[in-house]
Amino acid sequence: MKHTIFSPKSAARPFVLAACLFAGTWGGTAWADSLRTDQPTLYAELEYSMFTPFLEALAQGDLQVIKQFLAPRHYARYQTLLERNPEYPEFLRKHYAGASFQLNDISTDNGNYVGQVTVYWGDGRQSDMQVPLMAPAP
Repeated sequence: MKHTIFSPKSAARPFVLAACLFAGTWGGTAWADSLRTDQPTLYAELEYSMFTPFLEALAQGDLQVIKQFLAPRHYARYQTLLERNPEYPEFLRKHYAGASFQLNDISTDNGNYVGQVTVYWGDGRQSDMQVPLMAPAP
């Protein structure tokens, strides 16, 4: 079952660099079981309260929202890019133009949530990425 979360209206040729921000493996991470199957109510809540707004912000180049949700370790790794590159918002808009996102699952990692996301590019390609977001304060 596919859940398209966000699909920007504009179309542009994607660049590889922005995908590096969220793509990759998290070796050595001990993930809990799938929230989609083990905790479907929590999964649905996180999908609409965190992952949908984050992926929309990613496609729109909205760095304030991106910074609000990113897990601390990941934020620290890309802090300079997020805070000191005035061209990055436009880069994200161009990179994700014509793409749509599918949230496949959510796992936990050191108290944060990691979304397993498939990106469907406007040219027919697809790629997978892991999106680490900060768990909301209790």
